[in-house]
Amino acid sequence: MFATDLVPEPPATALPMGRGRFLLFQGVIWALLSVVVVLPAIRFPGVDLAECAGWVSGWAALGVLCSTALAGLYGRLPERQLRGARGILVIGLVCPAMAAVWSVALAALEPLVGREPWAPPDAPAHLYVVVGLVRGTFLLGLWSALFLVNLLSRRVLAAREHSVRAQALADRMQLAVLRSQINPHFLFNALNSVVALIGENPRAAQGMVRDVATLLRASLDADTRRETTVAQELSFVRLYLKCEQVRFEERLVITWDTDPAVETASVPPMMLHPLVENAVKHGMAGAVDAPLQVRITAHRNGDTLDFEVANTGTLAASANAGLHASPGIGLRNVRGRLAHLFPGRHVFELVERDGWVVAHMRLPGGGAGGGAEQ
Repeated sequence: MFATDLVPEPPATALPMGRGRFLLFQGVIWALLSVVVVLPAIRFPGVDLAECAGWVSGWAALGVLCSTALAGLYGRLPERQLRGARGILVIGLVCPAMAAVWSVALAALEPLVGREPWAPPDAPAHLYVVVGLVRGTFLLGLWSALFLVNLLSRRVLAAREHSVRAQALADRMQLAVLRSQINPHFLFNALNSVVALIGENPRAAQGMVRDVATLLRASLDADTRRETTVAQELSFVRLYLKCEQVRFEERLVITWDTDPAVETASVPPMMLHPLVENAVKHGMAGAVDAPLQVRITAHRNGDTLDFEVANTGTLAASANAGLHASPGIGLRNVRGRLAHLFPGRHVFELVERDGWVVAHMRLPGGGAGGGAEQ
């Protein structure tokens, strides 16, 4: 199932707005049309106002019923049938038919509401119906044009909102997939470290199992958070490196260069750990004659947060070992999450510099707040 399948299409509806707004729309339109129709009475002195009000009330009530029926029809037609020449054709077909119904119904109600007050008293009944048909066609056509402009504009807005919601859901699902890769990947490497340590130092292996359990619990907690602080990220990394140092002992040397002022900044969770894990795993493969040195820095640079995780070695040595030749899960994960969270507002690069392999990540100074995972 695709993400967009989870977002229901906006349903076709007879009302382009809420029921209350539709009633207001009808009231305003038909009040104006009634005024326009009553205006000719000014030219006919002696027209009884009560008689005029009774006829206009019946005439407008039938107009409201006819237009409401048209709203139901228009609301259920596909949008392509309501645009351009097709829309004009639809109006040209349905408005005369509905006007005929309106005119005949008004004639049938003549005993109740009377005849049009300003109509000639000796006019034949069929002429009265024809005049009503022509006038009704014009007025319903005008009403239809106003209604369809409203209806189509609302549908366009609804389609845009639906598209935005679908895209947002797709992004959240992709981010969830990227984040879900972290725990199995980390747990696999951590358990391998424990297995390697059991034969060498069982007591240290026991302590490492406890630390791994703490790490796993922390990573599961991270899955429930939109953001974390740099201090929490660094704490997680320190615990991870503690486990690795138990395994590698003096073969792994860690250097920290972190600015305390940056530790309160917000960042997406589990963003720094994959870089550190990548440095240890890939750097250790090339550290044959000397200890592996890993340097972790975190500083604020104006409105941005700068992180570097560097390890001694070369990209060429890692490529020969089949490591950096194809980016691992950790680096692909970081790149994918950054692209979704901070599109066009981040830097991520893996370079070789002065005997070090450096992973550099720059994030907006606001942290995860501007584009955090949902």
